[in-house]
Amino acid sequence: MGKLTNKEESFLKSFLEENDCGASTANDFLCDNFSCQNVEDLVEKLDVSAQVIGGFISSLEQKTIISIEERNNDCDLFWIEESFLEAIKDSGQGDVDFREINMELVA
Repeated sequence: MGKLTNKEESFLKSFLEENDCGASTANDFLCDNFSCQNVEDLVEKLDVSAQVIGGFISSLEQKTIISIEERNNDCDLFWIEESFLEAIKDSGQGDVDFREINMELVA
């Protein structure tokens, strides 16, 4: 994982918080792994444009934090990489609320 900018970190924490499974920590996601979102969901939940979301998703994909599941006839899905969730857990922050995670400790 590469170093995150302040804006990437803020977007990522919002992405993690605004899930449909009620997860509030990395450990919650690792138990459930329902961490996907799509552009429409994110536009509505985060009140930003699809272009802004696309920029963040592209950057976070390059840093192996988010993966994209391309779907031919439907919206692409964005998933948090399990390796990223494991890195949060390995940093001792598995039970820390997403907003409180210190990303500098995540390898």
